[in-house]
Amino acid sequence: MKRAIALATAALAVAAALTGCGAHARAADRLNSVGHDTSTGTQPGQPAPSATGGTATGTDTSTAAQLASVDDALNGIDKALSGIDDQIAQADKGSDSDSSGMAVLSGSPSAASLAGPTSPSPHAGLDAWKAFVTTRIDLRLATLAALKIAVNGATNLTSSHRATLSGLISSDTDGLTALRTKTNGETTVAAVKADGREMVVDYRIYMLVVPKMRFTVAGDAEAATIARLRTVHDTLVQVATKLAGEGKDVSKENAQLADMASKLDAATAALDGQIDTLLAVAPSPDPDAMRAAVSPVRTAVRGARDDIRAAILDARQARLGLKALS
Repeated sequence: MKRAIALATAALAVAAALTGCGAHARAADRLNSVGHDTSTGTQPGQPAPSATGGTATGTDTSTAAQLASVDDALNGIDKALSGIDDQIAQADKGSDSDSSGMAVLSGSPSAASLAGPTSPSPHAGLDAWKAFVTTRIDLRLATLAALKIAVNGATNLTSSHRATLSGLISSDTDGLTALRTKTNGETTVAAVKADGREMVVDYRIYMLVVPKMRFTVAGDAEAATIARLRTVHDTLVQVATKLAGEGKDVSKENAQLADMASKLDAATAALDGQIDTLLAVAPSPDPDAMRAAVSPVRTAVRGARDDIRAAILDARQARLGLKALS
């Protein structure tokens, strides 16, 4: 009972830091109340504006209302981007823990510096080694419990990615729980150390599972943010077109919006296929192979984040210019 309570408490604490992405996405969706379908540039279910600028009756598509909706959406997107930043920053934390655990279990010369004061000496007795390994299994189980909470709370995960992550967390939880029972029943230090190595290389919770979860949540949140920014872009294009029809010079704003579209295309291209490739990676005894598998996804998600940030800047600058002209 005490162990279950401790695991639940640890899971809730970690989950509080994992569920940032998607919580603020709803503010951006307010754009739809005066915004436009991203494929047609029109109000969903309504005809496109006529050549004279007419729109469907009952929908507030005034320039002021459109620009206000853009501002609302961008504020919400800024908050969602903060959650993406957190996921990216957290992905690297603890990434070397698996390697440290292997050093201790192998009895390498650097084990003392890596393991910390609670680690048993290489010649410690059976009970000490059981406690060492089961404690580290418990830490992984607590991490998996926290990841489960975070996956359940991530609003932008695709159904496929959610199913994959949920299945991985469930499978690893079952496997580590069984391994814990096996470790407690071992009768030799050598067998316990073998269980400890299995805990590391067969699961790679810190080097692989945590990055899988973090970057998948971040990547799917980025994809949703890109979609919202495309709606912002389309709304600003409509405003620019309207003002150009009134004889206003919107060449600067059109250039900013063209750059915004380019940045969104670049972010989309950066993410293409990366998350699915990472989710397909299996644990490996080679820590360098794990780092090599995660690295391209890390680069892609960070690059998409930077392109999104640049697109937001373009949108804000275009909005300010169009507001001054209206």
